[in-house]
Amino acid sequence: METYIIIIEPYNLPQGNGMLYGAFVPDVLGCTATGKSLSEVLERIRRALVAAFHTLQTAGRQIPQAHSLEEHKELFRCSGNALLGTNSIVAMIDVQVSYRRIARAA
Repeated sequence: METYIIIIEPYNLPQGNGMLYGAFVPDVLGCTATGKSLSEVLERIRRALVAAFHTLQTAGRQIPQAHSLEEHKELFRCSGNALLGTNSIVAMIDVQVSYRRIARAA
């Protein structure tokens, strides 16, 4: 199993309509999700990550390697951007590494 870092940002919806959470996986370009609760956004980002891996696998592309939070912070620091906002939440999702070993059928 590999552990992928998830960054979650909470947002207050206008007119007292509660919260919205946005999540992304820094290792997997375009892997994002939203939800009205932490549990909802975590479930959706897990599904988005599995779908992204399936899509990469189907296209015969490599699954991105998981990096630590410290590695991500350093990469973002080098770009001149901050990885984490003031209210950011960091989560981790374990994914079976067997996805890496599945090759596209010819």
